Amino acid sequence: MKMKGTVRNMDQLGRVVVPKEYRKSMDLQDRDPMEVFLTDEGILIKKVQNECALCGSKERLLEFENRLICGKCMEKIKKM
Repeated sequence: MKMKGTVRNMDQLGRVVVPKEYRKSMDLQDRDPMEVFLTDEGILIKKVQNECALCGSKERLLEFENRLICGKCMEKIKKM
């Protein structure tokens, strides 16, 4: 399946405007923190989610290799 996207021009500072429809569908608000990743297929931009990357918990979050993991999941990993 070939993906078709919206074309936007980059300005002199490297900024690209995310279309309003995309922002609305992703519930993006002004000043929301975003993560930018370089992948094999291009650039990926994601809204920062302050939740465990494994279970989605928002409690006792720890950073591990640029990801947030909750204390419970960290304990499970230690037991492996």
